[in-house]
Amino acid sequence: MRKAITWLLTVAMILSVAIVPVSAASMTIKAEAVGDVDLAAGTTFDVDVTIEGNPGIVVTAFTVDWDKTALKMTDFKFGSLLPNNGSASIGDGDTGTYAAVFGNDTVATNYEGDGTLATMTFEILDTATAGTKNFSLSYVVDEYDTMNVDMDLVEVTFVNGSVNLVGAHVHDADPAYTPMVPATCTSTGTEAYYTCTGCGKLFKDAACTQAIEAPVTIPMTEHTWDGGTETTPATCSAEGVMTYECTVCHTTKTEPIDKLAHTPEDIPAVPATCTSTGLTAGVKCSVCGEIITAQDIVPMIEHTWDGGTETTPATCSAEGVMTYECTVCHTTKTEPIDKLAHTPEDIPAVAPTCTEAGKTAGVKCSVCGEIITAPTDVDALGHDWDAGVVTTPATETEDGVMTYTCNRCGVTKTEVIPKLVCDHATLTPTAAVEATCTAEGNIAYWTCDNCGRIFSDAEATTEITLAETVIEKIAHTPAEAVKENEVAATCTAEGSYDEVVYCSVCGTEISRTAKTVEKTAHTWGEWTVTKEATYDEEGSREHTCSVCGTKETEVIPKKTHSSGKDKDTTPAVELVTYKDQFKDVSKDDYFYEPVKWAFEKEITAGVTEDLFGVGQGCTRAHVVTFLWAAAGKNEVSTEIPFTDVAKDAYYAKAVAWAYSKGITAGTSVDAFSPDVTITRAQAITMLWVYMGCPEAAEAATFTDVPADAYYAKAVAWALEKGVTAGKTATTFAPNDTCTREQIVTFLAIGSN
Repeated sequence: MRKAITWLLTVAMILSVAIVPVSAASMTIKAEAVGDVDLAAGTTFDVDVTIEGNPGIVVTAFTVDWDKTALKMTDFKFGSLLPNNGSASIGDGDTGTYAAVFGNDTVATNYEGDGTLATMTFEILDTATAGTKNFSLSYVVDEYDTMNVDMDLVEVTFVNGSVNLVGAHVHDADPAYTPMVPATCTSTGTEAYYTCTGCGKLFKDAACTQAIEAPVTIPMTEHTWDGGTETTPATCSAEGVMTYECTVCHTTKTEPIDKLAHTPEDIPAVPATCTSTGLTAGVKCSVCGEIITAQDIVPMIEHTWDGGTETTPATCSAEGVMTYECTVCHTTKTEPIDKLAHTPEDIPAVAPTCTEAGKTAGVKCSVCGEIITAPTDVDALGHDWDAGVVTTPATETEDGVMTYTCNRCGVTKTEVIPKLVCDHATLTPTAAVEATCTAEGNIAYWTCDNCGRIFSDAEATTEITLAETVIEKIAHTPAEAVKENEVAATCTAEGSYDEVVYCSVCGTEISRTAKTVEKTAHTWGEWTVTKEATYDEEGSREHTCSVCGTKETEVIPKKTHSSGKDKDTTPAVELVTYKDQFKDVSKDDYFYEPVKWAFEKEITAGVTEDLFGVGQGCTRAHVVTFLWAAAGKNEVSTEIPFTDVAKDAYYAKAVAWAYSKGITAGTSVDAFSPDVTITRAQAITMLWVYMGCPEAAEAATFTDVPADAYYAKAVAWALEKGVTAGKTATTFAPNDTCTREQIVTFLAIGSN
């Protein structure tokens, strides 16, 4: 639960209907109406508080107010929708309200569904009077949130409830009389009744003993219908209408008159032909045309075909066509005539050559050309080469050519005659050249003047290629990186620069990397008290950044009736055992054990006797004081150069100790900035230096911790040691304010 129950003891705000402006969804918390309850001291009754339209939540809260002169709350039961997270009376008990908190924001899923959130039991006091008593629900907007599991706010509408306390009453001896109203055929009547003028209740009798909720209704009487009039005559296709009228109220009603019988008429038959179907005889009504006896279809008769005519003669490649005609309707049909036989013709054989295959003899049809016996392939013969003739003699530098001719077809082919062997008697040397980062070099080599071949030695024993003589360019020699295009960081914007590496030999740019410089810390001025703290109310103070004008406000705790010294810097010696006195620290909080450790080690005693100050930001003075106390409060004689640290300040000895240990060097040459709120990155770095700057095995993986950040090694160590797991799984939030519970948690884990 993000806020402790102690807020209920200090804040009470009563609203008739309160709507919390939020963004995710909405629901209603309602005090159900009770109705009438007899006015008798000591009588108890229950009031249910329900949720309607629950979108799924993990935490909510409400306060309830009522008439303390009439009712007293005797019990408060939590329902099963959300778990109990605390309830308390706010105020002095006579005029205060009652508040309750529900849910648990550490669960993984929402609490779903509508129903009873809580049941309140009230007792009627002997000072109560008759009438309606309201139960007013409200919501302290600035102190508590209704949220779902994603920490989205949920809008809440509160609906008030009531109870009506009813006292004893004696009905009138002479109640008001209302006479009977008789019923008619158009309206109901009512029986006579009596009304008590004192309470307004209704009775059947003058003695007011037979109570009724409302006048008794006399049912309407039946209509008196006349003999009726035929308003629509019946026909053989439609019913008629008879209309009746009430002789009393003239209301009408209608009843149907049966349809008349049809008048039959014959439908003649239609004979079938060889092109169309026929019909049997039928019957229809001569008045409306409706079919009485339907006609059946008679199938078509067969065609009468003639002897046929050959319309397409048959050939050896295609069938012919015979056409027949119906002698009645002249419709035609066709039938195929079989193909004729082929007329054979010889296909002569083809002799093979050196390069082309031949064919055997075959047979085809002389009329249509169809192959009857297919010719088969005969393989090509191949060339018959002679002994060959040298057409180009070989030399030491060029291959020669031998030409061969086919004895059968005269085609020629050539073959290479290898070059003659050179003795490389005359060689031209090439001196070696070293490679640089801008140009290639070469090894020493020799070239034969006769054949042009290249050798790695003067004796021409090892032949190489020209490419093998090349020495590749050497790598650039990186100089120390320089910064270019610098933009200075401010307290409102990040800075940047290009990290550039040049070759120290030739000056060529090797690499250029864009770098980001984190925003600088604000330069806060002196604190200005905007509201003095009293024994009943907290105060406040603010300071302003002299660079960008940003303002920061801090709460000044209420005054206490103790020695009045700062609880962080002058812990009471006698408080050596933590007894759960801090109302803003629960045993379920992750920081419970660190707070207990810090209290018992006399590192801090809280901001008041019963408040630790959970959620309050730590200043630089607070953090070095905590570290100094954890180290044993050793005093050092080191002189500090900081002009903003007075010798009698509660943190002066702690700053001197931290300066001597190298834990801090201040925010400038002569300033420590004791009242500047410290960030999570600064706090974890101070702790890391205090622990001796231990190296982590690997870098932290948070996306908001750059590898070159001044706090990167400190965060890596803290993550490895379990001092922190970050704000989320992927972020450390280095620029967020470090709160009191966070720094004692860091210190408790990191120093043990």
